[in-house]
Amino acid sequence: MRRVLGGCAMKGNRWVDPAPFEGARPQVPWWVWLSGWVKLVLAPFVLLWLAVRLAVRLTVLAVRYPIAVTAGLGGYVAYHQFGLSPLVLALLSLVCGLTVWYGLGRESFLRHGWYRVLTEWRRLTVYVPQWRTRDASC
Repeated sequence: MRRVLGGCAMKGNRWVDPAPFEGARPQVPWWVWLSGWVKLVLAPFVLLWLAVRLAVRLTVLAVRYPIAVTAGLGGYVAYHQFGLSPLVLALLSLVCGLTVWYGLGRESFLRHGWYRVLTEWRRLTVYVPQWRTRDASC
C-alpha cells in the first residue's frame, strides 16, 4: 500500500523519496483559468474579503500584543506630530530606566526583562526558520 504525504511517499512502514531527477510540477491556482470578465466581476468581492481579513488580523494583533501596538501607534503619531526629537528622548529615557533597573536589581532585571527579550529573539531568529525548513523538507 502506498500513501502520499506532502511529497514523500510511504510504502508499508518505510518512507520512499521521490525520484532524484523528478522536477517539481508547477501548480497553477484554479482562478488563473477563469475568463477575464469573471475576474472583473469577482474583483470587488475579493478586495472586500481581503480588507475584512486584514482588519480581523490587525484586531487579533492588537488584542494579543496591546502594549506593542499602542507603543507603535503612539510612536507613529508622535513622529508625525512633533518630529524625531521626542522619540529619541523617549528611547534614551527607556534605556536609562532599564540601566537603573539593572543596577538596582540585577536578578529581577534578568528574570523579568532580559530573558524574555532573549527568548523572543531566539524564537524569531533560530526556531522559526528551523521549523519552516523542517516543514518543507518532507
